Amino acid sequence: MNKSILTTSIILFLSVIIATVSNDLIAAHKKAKVVLPIGEKSIITISQRSSKRILEYKDKVTLSIGDITAGQVMTSVYFSIKDANGIYTQETLMHRNSMRSGDKRTIKFKGKNYQIKLNALHNALLGNDKAVFTIQEVAIKPVTKKANEA
Repeated sequence: MNKSILTTSIILFLSVIIATVSNDLIAAHKKAKVVLPIGEKSIITISQRSSKRILEYKDKVTLSIGDITAGQVMTSVYFSIKDANGIYTQETLMHRNSMRSGDKRTIKFKGKNYQIKLNALHNALLGNDKAVFTIQEVAIKPVTKKANEA
């Protein structure tokens, strides 16, 4: 009797997991998007533990990186706004997260989408380690099913 209850419990548990994973996959497919480059590329090099302006606007858009370690770097993007009193406040466009060479992130600023790609990390034997990024305006389009795929 106990074996049948245990078997039934395991089957129910696995059914719930499979249903959850299936629903997550379906939701991810519905949200799938294609990122299309539409603007000029800007390539910038930043020393570890520093920041650099990446977009030329009245508001200062800045890419900030931490220490380059183990093939990755903590990266964030924010912009500074100067209010009527001359005081700057910061708004986050991309929260701090780890990036490795080849990783891409998309941010939205002033109604436009930009893709930030970490091209390479350079570990210097002497001196500062550096990260090379490409920033480019992109268009984000939903994935559509082709008519001939049924």
